[in-house]
Amino acid sequence: MSKSLKQTIYDTLRLDIQRDVIPVNTRILETELADTYHVSRTPMRSAIGELTQMGYLENIPGRGIYVTLPLLKDMREYYQLHIAAQELLLKHVLPQVTPALLSHLYALADKIDSLLSQGELEHPEIARCCQEIHDQINGCTSLPYTLEIVDMLPHYWDFDCINQHLNPAIRRHSFQAHRGFIDALQAKDLPLLLYRFRAHYEECSQNRFQAYDTWRATLTGTIAGKTHGII
Repeated sequence: MSKSLKQTIYDTLRLDIQRDVIPVNTRILETELADTYHVSRTPMRSAIGELTQMGYLENIPGRGIYVTLPLLKDMREYYQLHIAAQELLLKHVLPQVTPALLSHLYALADKIDSLLSQGELEHPEIARCCQEIHDQINGCTSLPYTLEIVDMLPHYWDFDCINQHLNPAIRRHSFQAHRGFIDALQAKDLPLLLYRFRAHYEECSQNRFQAYDTWRATLTGTIAGKTHGII
């Protein structure tokens, strides 16, 4: 099914915000964006409204709408929700795992390890393979509402302004951890699978929280009206 125009605009703007094409603190003007993206104002207005609800934009009284990032407390809440939803999904995965799926997942892990061995920590194919591993595992479940919750949560790991401050050693370890998930799937060991996923998410979240603090420390004043130092 093809996306609606509003959804296409929403996805495009979200990616441009995450990739710093539209930097934090940029004022959002509906007419200018509509002209830039060659669409009418109505679907652009809807997309801006949805991005505001999702926390990518903030409407500041007397100033207008600005690109923002959530407070650290919002990111902590997100990771708690994500871990809880992910663990629920994993509890329904093992009966659906097939040899063909395991083979495909191991091929993705091999590609990750190969690129890392070449020193290609920033290669986009690594992040793509990691995301595909997660998507393939989650796709084994029959819990559409839980999957929808996971999909609708903001993708804080996609923000380039945060990613550039991540600890490289921790990031490398988090990439390598994906093979451990597959090993647990192959062994049909649910406690081990849950343990490794939680350890992975906690390691990634702490690295991201520290990177977020480092990034905000490089800025002055406020970010779209939100004060510094709120945890």
